[in-house]
Amino acid sequence: MSFFLTMENGAKDYQKKNADKFDLISNGIKNETDTSSQIQIVEQMIVSKADAIIIAPSDSKALVPVVKKAVDAGILVINIDNQFDAAVLKDKGLNVPFVGPNNRKGAKDIGDYLAKHLKAGDEVGIIEGIPTSTNSQQRTLGFQDAMSGRWYEGGFRTVWPMGNEQAQRNRRCHAE
Repeated sequence: MSFFLTMENGAKDYQKKNADKFDLISNGIKNETDTSSQIQIVEQMIVSKADAIIIAPSDSKALVPVVKKAVDAGILVINIDNQFDAAVLKDKGLNVPFVGPNNRKGAKDIGDYLAKHLKAGDEVGIIEGIPTSTNSQQRTLGFQDAMSGRWYEGGFRTVWPMGNEQAQRNRRCHAE
């Protein structure tokens, strides 16, 4: 079961136990890069006068303008999982509460663990997620933090971003 489906099922279970307190509308996008569909969903929630929107943005920057519209319309917006870009929020004068992990620390912890098991000459590669995602950026930075100052600093094979060529990169990665 996917991470997002697990979250959705948890929300639906909670709503069933509290059906007299609130209604739940659950909308999703076809994949993590379907930003335009997610913007349309937020716009639909604004038109329908939702009381609150809980959102894991597909793009940490591109969703901020439509989130501003929602906040300006009096809708409570809570950001989960992939944190909105702090500079863009500041630029728009927004303060959106965030609930989620510290991706940089988590990736650093994983990098520290891996570093204990590497030997001289081992190659390290990073296949990062969606480049516009704060999660991806923070995970890459955290892993690089862990590798910084170690004997293989700068020995990263490549940082491969996710995107339209993901399948090609996966094939190339498996072939090496």
